[in-house]
Amino acid sequence: MHSLNTIIEQNKSKARKLIDLTLNNGGVSFNHGLNPLKINTGFTVSIENHLTTYNLLEVEKALNRLSQKRVCHVGCFFGLWIRDKLIYLDSNINLPNKELALEIANDRKEIAIYDNEKKEAVIL
Repeated sequence: MHSLNTIIEQNKSKARKLIDLTLNNGGVSFNHGLNPLKINTGFTVSIENHLTTYNLLEVEKALNRLSQKRVCHVGCFFGLWIRDKLIYLDSNINLPNKELALEIANDRKEIAIYDNEKKEAVIL
């Protein structure tokens, strides 16, 4: 069994990897354990924003807080993405229907949804 300090250090390393993936690829989806997810179908929609910032240290701290407590509902996952140097940390859901994803995003006044098959944002 790992000590709490060991687990925190492992999560810090995972947080840094997620930040690097975001900076290199524009975004990353991941689970509660800060492990990247490969989602190849459907449309990702944000259901809750946890952080919007330019500060990478704030992002790392927020990721570590996510891994220490459960803040995502059943069936959701997290997303970290960047647009115009602004970094967003959200809880997300994946929907198979683009129209429904757009409707939810519009209702929530979101900036975009993500098309997982085409690997591109759909700006609203």
